[in-house]
Amino acid sequence: MPVRRSSYKNNTPTSAGIESKHPECCSAPHRVPTHIMLVNEISRLWHKGINEKSPEEFAQKSNRSIMRELSIKEGVTQLDLSRITHLQPPTVSVTLGKLESYGLVYRTVDANDLRVSRVYLTDTGHEKNNQLRETLRNTDERALNGFSDEEKELLFSMLERMKDNLAKEE
Repeated sequence: MPVRRSSYKNNTPTSAGIESKHPECCSAPHRVPTHIMLVNEISRLWHKGINEKSPEEFAQKSNRSIMRELSIKEGVTQLDLSRITHLQPPTVSVTLGKLESYGLVYRTVDANDLRVSRVYLTDTGHEKNNQLRETLRNTDERALNGFSDEEKELLFSMLERMKDNLAKEE
């Protein structure tokens, strides 16, 4: 019976009795994923599900991140978008250029500070964003199918703690 491994680097055992759900078609030795590796795999599957059901304009994860933030609050600066989405400023700039070319967002110069531009959704951007939000909602429901409300709350709190741990500066 495989054992859970504690680290990607040395793959040392931490507990026995955890069964591996390895595909039967693969005969290669299988390492049981760590917690973080499993979170990463879930993220990849989630993004794959979103990509398959989203409009072409949202194929890039950065496009989805920026559109999601603009649906929460419009008129934010590019620097604010960079901080909120954890994307590098050049990535935000390039992504906004692409979103502008799709007709989803527009930028205006701030009236108080001409060095700053603020970003807004167009009418088309609002429509496409609503489609994206529905896809996100459906994918989330699929991922959490069979979880009780208590389990969902517990999972959320644990993931928040993991995120906070990683966000802390060492």
